Amino acid sequence: MKDYLFSSYTLGSNSRIFRMFQHRSNRRKLPARVVVLGANGFIGSSTIQHLLASGVNTLPLTRNDVDLLSTNAALSLSKILTPQDSLLFISASAPVKNNQMLTENITMATNVCEALSRTPVSHLIYISSDAVYSDDSKPLTESSSRR
Repeated sequence: MKDYLFSSYTLGSNSRIFRMFQHRSNRRKLPARVVVLGANGFIGSSTIQHLLASGVNTLPLTRNDVDLLSTNAALSLSKILTPQDSLLFISASAPVKNNQMLTENITMATNVCEALSRTPVSHLIYISSDAVYSDDSKPLTESSSRR
């Protein structure tokens, strides 16, 4: 954690304080490899294109490579990961419309966490969905109602 600095931010009129990481190094360094869970999705496939165009070593993983709902998912993923990897976790069942889909997302996250406990990585980036917000015809904002 010595390379990171905590910064506090106040967002919106409710004066909530958020703590964020800021990297202290001004030197740009490409990751050794970015493993993308959810490579077939809209965000995953776009991110992979951008990473490859930037010269980043990328390993796209789909459910055909690692089924995060399977009983051996954590072991399978831990064998793929290395300590030098950056893991981009985008896999999800979305939008969540019922309890089964919510449970599937929790199972996927649990399996990723278990894999990381076996094989820690250099960086973890988790991208969630706007599916936590209620359906509305208005644009989403920080104050939009949640489900």
